[in-house]
Amino acid sequence: MNFSKLIQRVPTSSTIKMAQMAREKRQAGKEVINLTLGEPDFPTPNFIVEAGAKALRDGFTKYTPVPGLLSLRKTISSKLSTQNNLTYAPDEIIVSTGAKQSIANAVLTLVNPGEVVLLPVPYWVSYAGIAKMAGAEVFPMPTGIDQQFKITPAQLESTLASLSASGKVAKMLIFSSPSNPSGMCYSQEELDALSTVIEKHASLWVLTDEIYEHINFTGKPHASIAKNQSIRDQVLLVNGMSKGYCMTGWRIGYLVGPKEVVKACGKLQGQFTSGTSAAAQKGAEAALLGSLDETLAMRDAFVQRRDYLLDALKDFKGWSYLKPDGAFYLFINIQEALGQSINGKEITSGDGLAELLLDQLDVALVGGSGFGEPNAMRISYAASIEDLEVMVSRLAPYFS
Repeated sequence: MNFSKLIQRVPTSSTIKMAQMAREKRQAGKEVINLTLGEPDFPTPNFIVEAGAKALRDGFTKYTPVPGLLSLRKTISSKLSTQNNLTYAPDEIIVSTGAKQSIANAVLTLVNPGEVVLLPVPYWVSYAGIAKMAGAEVFPMPTGIDQQFKITPAQLESTLASLSASGKVAKMLIFSSPSNPSGMCYSQEELDALSTVIEKHASLWVLTDEIYEHINFTGKPHASIAKNQSIRDQVLLVNGMSKGYCMTGWRIGYLVGPKEVVKACGKLQGQFTSGTSAAAQKGAEAALLGSLDETLAMRDAFVQRRDYLLDALKDFKGWSYLKPDGAFYLFINIQEALGQSINGKEITSGDGLAELLLDQLDVALVGGSGFGEPNAMRISYAASIEDLEVMVSRLAPYFS
């Protein structure tokens, strides 16, 4: 079939691919431990559910304004002020059907075909997919365990200079903190140092994905590059309700940035989805106005799971990783495990190992190529301790 060039250049999401393979094995009767998706295994807090249900009963079932309900945008503005010390007016905020759409809106609004999108490695799979959808050149910026999976100001300066010298236009830098997939957090000092480089390159946009803001284990306030006033007009902040409030299926994300960009994103969104669900937006309002007690309890549970995995995997041969600062992932370099085998089948890459584990041991993880690291894997510990224990017991005979 003759598909468009656009769809041909867009890769399949590796996380969604492995999750689907795991579901198919489960449907075939296998007891699969599925640690692929970044979805909290906790219910949406009841006060949020009740707010959404009340909205439906009260008639909030009609189309909503494309940029989102004004009441929700005012609530987001207040949240940014009180929790993050950031000042953004409601007309500098657009609500979308999930943070992924917020990111797509920004990239498709600002990036032209052939321009460069910078992605510190490892990166979330959809950053590259969305950039390719726009026809951009994806430029991976290597980091690694020795850099704690974070880029440095010198590295950013050198990369921008090199691209400029070769006649290429670096249009956007995208990163997340806390990071999916590494779980590492930039400190405010590190972000401030990056800002000193960015402000010298006025045509460079920075998209900071802060969806894991509340799943932060550092004990320090959430850091954001948006706090640097010198680059305020270059920064786009994306956040949402999925991770911190267990609202993955509600599909509420938002983008914050210069008014003109937000308005342009609304023009694009108006041709795709228009305004997102009315009742979901009322649930999001309740979440942002309500207590964080259940969010913080969930965060503490993720700390326990992280610590369990760090202890349980410490003797696995050929596995290297860092202690995550946040989110709910462990990103594992398996370079030294290459050449080993599972039931006679050789490990050749991170993707290969992920497929072997699913095929041979009924454990579903995600290979690293979609995150920019072919010899790596991601484990999501948004799962019960019991599931993590089963995963470890199935893998231990081959690695410990």
